[in-house]
Amino acid sequence: MVQIAAMATRPDLLEARNRRWSWLAIVVAVLLAAYVAGVNWAARTVEEGVQASIQPLPVLNRDRPGSD
Repeated sequence: MVQIAAMATRPDLLEARNRRWSWLAIVVAVLLAAYVAGVNWAARTVEEGVQASIQPLPVLNRDRPGSD
């Protein structure tokens, strides 16, 4: 166990560990950005479909003066 702790303090191992964590952080950030972009696109697509399907109520059209 002492040898493992001594090896972990070597500068080259620490640098390698830092590089791994850096790459992991970059990959996580890119995946998170892709997820957010996908959810945003899906929400806009659904919103456009909902807005296109909304029709005015016939009762409201009947109550408007001058719409006859």
